[in-house]
Amino acid sequence: MTLRKLIERLEALDPEIRMTPGFGASHSWRGSYEEVAFTPLPEATVAEMLTHARAAAGTTLYGWKGGKYLCTLDTECNVADEGDYGGDTDRMDVWWEINVAGRSELFRLRAEVDRLTRERDEAHAFATEVREALGDDYAGPEAHWRARSLASIARVRAARDELREHARVAASAHRKEGDRAIALAARLGEAEGLLTEMRVRAKENGADCDGSPNCGCWDSRACAFLAAGAQGDKEGAK
Repeated sequence: MTLRKLIERLEALDPEIRMTPGFGASHSWRGSYEEVAFTPLPEATVAEMLTHARAAAGTTLYGWKGGKYLCTLDTECNVADEGDYGGDTDRMDVWWEINVAGRSELFRLRAEVDRLTRERDEAHAFATEVREALGDDYAGPEAHWRARSLASIARVRAARDELREHARVAASAHRKEGDRAIALAARLGEAEGLLTEMRVRAKENGADCDGSPNCGCWDSRACAFLAAGAQGDKEGAK
């Protein structure tokens, strides 16, 4: 795979996707000094790898035993530590086929999980702001419904995190479990929708919730989600 092709493929992916494994800085490949190699990393985002790939163009590659070689967009690419040689297994085509091709759904789920995690942190920050703004009043007569609202958000977040783990397990066998991963992604979307609604409802007065699917409170959808949906996904992922 040439450097030009590598850059094009990386540009076609979501830059926030975290790949495991990934690659980093470039150097001369031990197998052929005029070819470029990228240092393997345990993980890296698409944006980080794209930065390294673009930076390699136009650089001078210094051979392991001497010589200088210009790296161009037509230079062949490999993945190997500096000074190491693994034969054809170092080839970028092979690395891409093993670590990227066919795993797009897994990478998409990872990006979705990262986004939902940021949503969770924002919800926590919002709850902190509410407590600080209300001060002593936070423990007053309205504290009960606020606590129930935040507790409901926490329960759905926990269920969402559980679904995230199921999605990770399913996606690890992506070729056989592709449809399963897509279904789990839909459930993650449902959890995200509930969290969004709860952040809005947390600002309003609400009824008490006993945690059952038929309690009649505003967050009964969340109760039903926890009682039926999350449990069903958990059993399905086994």
